[in-house]
Amino acid sequence: MPTAYIKILQLQCYIEFAYINNPAIQSQLPSSSSRPYNRCACNAMSLLLGNKFTSGLCQGFRYRVPIIAKAQAWAMSKRSLRDAEPALTHISRSTTFTDTMATSPTFVSSRPSKRRRMQPVAAGSPSAQTTVTAAPKNAPAAMPQAKPQPTKPQEDGLWLIVGLGNPGSNYDDTRHNVGFMVLDELAHAAGIDCRKLEKSAAVGKGEVQGKQVLLVKPVTFMNNSGESVAALAKFYRVPPNRVLVISDDLDQPVAQVRLRQRGGHGGHNGLRSIIDRMGGTQDFPRIKIGIGRPTGPVPIATYVLQPFSKAERPEINSAVQESVTLVKSVLALGLEKAASGHRI
Repeated sequence: MPTAYIKILQLQCYIEFAYINNPAIQSQLPSSSSRPYNRCACNAMSLLLGNKFTSGLCQGFRYRVPIIAKAQAWAMSKRSLRDAEPALTHISRSTTFTDTMATSPTFVSSRPSKRRRMQPVAAGSPSAQTTVTAAPKNAPAAMPQAKPQPTKPQEDGLWLIVGLGNPGSNYDDTRHNVGFMVLDELAHAAGIDCRKLEKSAAVGKGEVQGKQVLLVKPVTFMNNSGESVAALAKFYRVPPNRVLVISDDLDQPVAQVRLRQRGGHGGHNGLRSIIDRMGGTQDFPRIKIGIGRPTGPVPIATYVLQPFSKAERPEINSAVQESVTLVKSVLALGLEKAASGHRI
């Protein structure tokens, strides 16, 4: 047991004694006196052990009688503390009895609390016994700083150019993948690499006709294309009117290209998925490339997954180039002019 600890606990404060109701606490304290420990001893322990430790220890003290001659008692306590100061040089920080008294449960309950900021000082220095004054009452309270929230990329004017199709080399030249064909040709012409995988889509970011574009090829298969399209539109904050979708169309003759500013899905499962995933909105432009309907008894699901015939290939190649020009016209001239027939 440190000598300074015993000396401080033996300080007499000339106040009414407070009784210890917790036997576990009483058994851990040195029995240097037959009288119970008083409030002065509690505050003395806070000087040695620190307010954080002693505040919990002193909860076992229940003050049953009012304190007598409070001011005179603390004045005598401070004089006794100065006499014991040579034994306290190991204390890392110094606090006066006035500060310790402010942490006492009885004293705090008798008046509004004041928050004091304690500055660490070296033991034995001239400023060791100084008390840091509290901030003025009329000073504005410091507002807690808000935790910075992660921000999504801000892409003003970004366009999503989406080509629909099925992933895999088995579907490369099929009728259902004509949207992929247009996007591949556009990426090649603009020098954009579309091998990055993001939100279940192969994407590539670049510039076309002076506009920032994100080329998108969903890899979720046709019927679930809306998952990646809606996720990318939300992440990059792209409104529906800047999501340009390129798809095949059974109801148009082979190689016919048509631009629509809005509309329904027309039975196309890829467009249906995008509409559903984007909250039911149909207000996104789309370029439709005709693939015609089967002439014989061929199921639609089988027909759209068949490759183009040799006779159809030249027409489809021309339709792909026309679609690339149409995409550039939308970006350069605007959707209204491009829909009315203007081309770059």
